Amino acid sequence: MDRETKYYRDADGNFLGGYGDGADPPGEAIECPAPPHGRALWREGAWVWDQAAFDRESATAPFVGLLAAFADNGWLTINEAMQWAAGTIPASVLAVVPAPASNADLIRLARPEVVRRTDPVIIAFAASFGADENTIDQAFSAANE
Repeated sequence: MDRETKYYRDADGNFLGGYGDGADPPGEAIECPAPPHGRALWREGAWVWDQAAFDRESATAPFVGLLAAFADNGWLTINEAMQWAAGTIPASVLAVVPAPASNADLIRLARPEVVRRTDPVIIAFAASFGADENTIDQAFSAANE
């Protein structure tokens, strides 16, 4: 006998999964409608899902492409972008980003291959120019073209 799939969340609003065909959910599970995405959260009687925030969490860009986007936005001069691409972090960057916690962090800052959209260095650097989330998103899109 086939059973309809039922969906469950926990008391904190985290989606636990869909259960059917005789599978039992965990004891603390609360039945709810199917969410729009597995990372959605149950808040005030409805699923909440921010696709843009999820996209930011998972976005990456090649370092060299990001340097070009930074230069195009006027956040770096072309000389600073070339300097950073060669492995020397420009003083203008070091002045506005969080200090690397270790030598390994400093080396990764000098020559990353790929940069995550949520990297605190990128967020601090872009914020120093007054860039908002959409402007940073656009720089990452340009870096991936």
